Amino acid sequence: MLPILGTLGLILCVWVGFADAQQPKSVFDLLNRVPDPPSTARESLRWFDKEGHLGHAVVLALKDDIEQYRKSSEQLAHVENEDEGRAFLILGLEHVGIDAARLQSDPIYSANMKASLDRMTMEEKLALAQKIMEPSMTSQSSDGASNAKELQAVLAAVKVAETFPQRRTAWQNGMRVELVRNFEEMPALVPQQVLAKSQPTTNWNSPECKADCVSQWKDYGLDLWPLILERETEILRKRRAVLQYYKTFLAEEFMQEGNTQLGATLYGRLALTPDNRRMLANYHQGLLEEISGLIELTETAAKRAAEVVHGGVEKFYIR
Repeated sequence: MLPILGTLGLILCVWVGFADAQQPKSVFDLLNRVPDPPSTARESLRWFDKEGHLGHAVVLALKDDIEQYRKSSEQLAHVENEDEGRAFLILGLEHVGIDAARLQSDPIYSANMKASLDRMTMEEKLALAQKIMEPSMTSQSSDGASNAKELQAVLAAVKVAETFPQRRTAWQNGMRVELVRNFEEMPALVPQQVLAKSQPTTNWNSPECKADCVSQWKDYGLDLWPLILERETEILRKRRAVLQYYKTFLAEEFMQEGNTQLGATLYGRLALTPDNRRMLANYHQGLLEEISGLIELTETAAKRAAEVVHGGVEKFYIR
């Protein structure tokens, strides 16, 4: 049972009770931060160096954020016991029509609520405190918070989370397979243009290829290299279209819904029972994994183009 708090102490809890919890960024916002792959072959050098190390600041920061939120969600999934006072405070806020999630995530909403509180007389504050405490006063269960009801937002999010694994499996075994296949097949769909100039008669790697031969190959390479870069740029363009469709599908099928449902529960932090916390945490982690999958494909597109550019034209000197 929630202890009877002093009026001012309870009111303070109402406004700052969630201030110590850092809310994860919206999964929809995280998805929108995934950049398109480079638009040209040369631009891919801004992504990967010659050793294959990723140097794209936006992608690196995004991956760090996702990992941070994944770890936080994983920790939340292992929280077994909810603090009884906090649990009934959450229920009390809902009881008086205060959105606990918005109180944490929306500064304007929080400021308006605080302004309303400041305008109240002491009698009005006492009445508000009493209403906030009603859920704890009416619950006579010795199990306390473990038997407390859940917020409607949590119950709604749990229903969606229960269907997520099946819908995700359908996506991974269906549309995603097709998109990844299209992504991988792009090089075969973009043939290398044939250079009108004939190759030198002596093989580039032949011991017989002396100074004149090397000069001939380099002249040949000057004409060949733009065609190679043009092909890699076209492959990137086609892969970019595939990834844009991939991103749109994730947004419409999963992230917009996840943003609405999980956001209303502070990404599971407002769930009062271990089972529901685990369900919402797993849902959150699944969405983060899908965003990471898109990032991985985007990196792959950039890295393969960068490998060609870093490798130079000489590896194309074949007869």
